[in-house]
Amino acid sequence: MLSKNQEKFIRSLGLKKNRKLESAFIIEGNKLIQEAIDSNQKIMNCFVSGKWLEKNEIETEYQEI
Repeated sequence: MLSKNQEKFIRSLGLKKNRKLESAFIIEGNKLIQEAIDSNQKIMNCFVSGKWLEKNEIETEYQEI
């Protein structure tokens, strides 16, 4: 479950000025998520469902919320 602050932050990234200010953006979809995981870039947060985790094995540490 996301906190209200997390939800607010995610919604704020819908605006270009907030993405630029935070140096963050949202990605969606299996391919983009897997590419982000495989890259050497820092991932701030990755929110996925339990069902997605069951279908997609990932080799990284994650924290369940």
